[in-house]
Amino acid sequence: MPTEPAPTPDDSADPVFDQEQSHLAHTYAKLQQIGRALVRKMERAQREAAADKKAMAEELAPNFATYADAMETYADFAAMNRVIDGYNLAQDADAAELAKVELLLKQPYFAKVALQFKPGQEPKELYIGTAGIADENYRRLVVDWRSPVAETYYNQDNGRTSYVADGRTITADLKLRRQFDIEEDRLNAYFDTTVAIQDSLLLASLSKQRTAQMKAITATIQKEQNTVVRHEDVPVLLVSGIAGSGKTSVLLQRIAYLFYQQRGSLDASEVFLISPNPVFSHYIASVLPDLGERNPESLTWNEFARRLLPPDRGSGRVDVPLAALARIDRTVESFEFDANDFKDVRVDEKRLIAADQIRKLADKLGRIPAGPHRITLMREELHARLESRLKQMAGTDEALDELEALEADEQLRIFGELIAPADEQEERALALRYLTDRYADAFAAVENDDWLRIDRIGMRLLGTDGLAPVEWLYLKMALTGLGNPDAKYVMIDEVQDYTVAQLAVLARYFRRANFLLLGDPNQAIAPGTATFDEVRAVFEAAIQAGARQAYLIEEPMAAAMGADLPVTEPTGSMVVDIGGGTTEVAVISLGGIVTSSSLRLAGNRMDEAIAMHLRDLLGIKIGERTAEVIKIKIGSILPFEDGRERDMIISGQDVITEQPKEVTIQSEDVRAALVAPCEEMVLHIKETFKKTNPDLASDIIQNGILLTGGGGLLSGLDRYLTDKLEIPVWVSETALTNVVMGCLKVLETPTALKQTLMRSK
Repeated sequence: MPTEPAPTPDDSADPVFDQEQSHLAHTYAKLQQIGRALVRKMERAQREAAADKKAMAEELAPNFATYADAMETYADFAAMNRVIDGYNLAQDADAAELAKVELLLKQPYFAKVALQFKPGQEPKELYIGTAGIADENYRRLVVDWRSPVAETYYNQDNGRTSYVADGRTITADLKLRRQFDIEEDRLNAYFDTTVAIQDSLLLASLSKQRTAQMKAITATIQKEQNTVVRHEDVPVLLVSGIAGSGKTSVLLQRIAYLFYQQRGSLDASEVFLISPNPVFSHYIASVLPDLGERNPESLTWNEFARRLLPPDRGSGRVDVPLAALARIDRTVESFEFDANDFKDVRVDEKRLIAADQIRKLADKLGRIPAGPHRITLMREELHARLESRLKQMAGTDEALDELEALEADEQLRIFGELIAPADEQEERALALRYLTDRYADAFAAVENDDWLRIDRIGMRLLGTDGLAPVEWLYLKMALTGLGNPDAKYVMIDEVQDYTVAQLAVLARYFRRANFLLLGDPNQAIAPGTATFDEVRAVFEAAIQAGARQAYLIEEPMAAAMGADLPVTEPTGSMVVDIGGGTTEVAVISLGGIVTSSSLRLAGNRMDEAIAMHLRDLLGIKIGERTAEVIKIKIGSILPFEDGRERDMIISGQDVITEQPKEVTIQSEDVRAALVAPCEEMVLHIKETFKKTNPDLASDIIQNGILLTGGGGLLSGLDRYLTDKLEIPVWVSETALTNVVMGCLKVLETPTALKQTLMRSK
């Protein structure tokens, strides 16, 4: 039980109060000093950065007359970029530290613990606040409330205690737990207590009401709250609490705790708060910043649904039984498209892709079940066809006339400048940019799968006259894989106010996230909402659905199967699978991988190399997506087989002025950027080949090496590798789909063979 609160300054003279007020004043002065020093440092750094950028720009004299001159110019650009990056990193770090100072100046700390680590040793006093900070001599002024040692404050028991830091359990004797009521540099009250009081209103109340009943309630609530806040990571955590038990406060503290525990890996964009009404968003607007963290996105059900539903459909009826959604899952398993399941892709009555073309594409991929895998492949193909259609349109008189008629403000919006094409080629390039902007909704329609007639499919599958909004959402997720795979945590407040269908939709949409569900089963505000038993059933089903027997198949094996290599025969086959993040190299024989290796160099590294090279060569910053487009359109590692080089116009940001910049790049420039990553890839393949036994190596030399994956489509890469490895290398015609097709083939194989090809996880 907590002891009596100490007297306030109005009650009587108190030497402990005076001592703590003095420490607070000292800490506050230190924080002010640190803040002023940071401001001066940032202002000085800004002046120095501006001066250095100007001096470097004046001294830089690009010279590409000879190869040596060009290399020296590239080195100068690289050196300048490193200096600029150094300034930016330092400024970001100082800004983050200043934000902590500004937060602590509102309330430097709220608690204190005294820990004795060894018998006879003087206890070490630690002050706990919403953020951690040290002085100029690296002495800790304030300890972050989420740090390991702060756990001693929340353990609720004085005496022998422990905490875990860097994998080590550290024991100590907790001699004192003290809590403060502080505003800026003024101490209002302090409490020597066995209870961690986290609620400011409760703290104020205890200053006046010191009854045993009040203390008992506080002890119970705070102990349970702390259990939830610091609970281990689990797929679903369901918390039941009566009205007034601090559920919402716990939710926000839990989020802040997770951010701290996973700092550097957890971003606010990966956390979602779902609440029954919009008032919650306003309530939390300042709470998490006060705890030292950014606000995650807060949504009501209606806001969530409106983002996914067609504009002409309301959020509508939500009390759909769970059995109806289960029926959708069953019917989709054996589903196949028919001719009327597709619709045109249109913008402003302009048909860009006909429904019949989409139907033919679906038929072409008919070997793949009509579900998320086929939809993904169709989506990618429709993107490519849309780009091809706009490229054709860019050469028409109609498009060129529309380009010429653009008002000045529209030119500035689309191109960042007034346009004056120098020749026909440049005019067509500008026309393509204009059309891409004009028909941006078509790309969005393709990405959102708006070419699917979800309502018609649902009515046909379920034999109904129409779909409720939750059924529509659930069906689209089942068919297309719609969801947010990047979300890590979803917090649902007042979970008792949702129907089972709503919860099933949320569980499926955020299928990879961990859930924290808070509510009171006795406080449902509407009929037909989920009981706590039903809440448990929904999320248990979701967990089980994601925990079916899992198999792991090596990606090179899947690619080899998809390319119809004789993987089960006693001959050697070699696969080089170049994906987005890694290049997998494997030698396969008798249904297994004999030797393999993985290199963290693939398509993404090629994109990065292109971006860095153009930055150093032309002084332009571009994003990874632009770099990928460049790689696809004019990228090659060897001169093109037709003997013609390519060029293209790109837009980016000037590295010095940071203003929009447009340049024409040549395929030779891109080729130069790709030399280094391709050479590294060659060395990696050679090392893997050396580990292959002679008989299998002989088969590979005779049959050649399969090049697959999106990165394998780089122009000239097969010829380049053939020359460097002195072994025939051939590109699979189905390089992009080999892995998917291989997985399907494995699943279709007999059980005994499947166990050979796959490893149980």
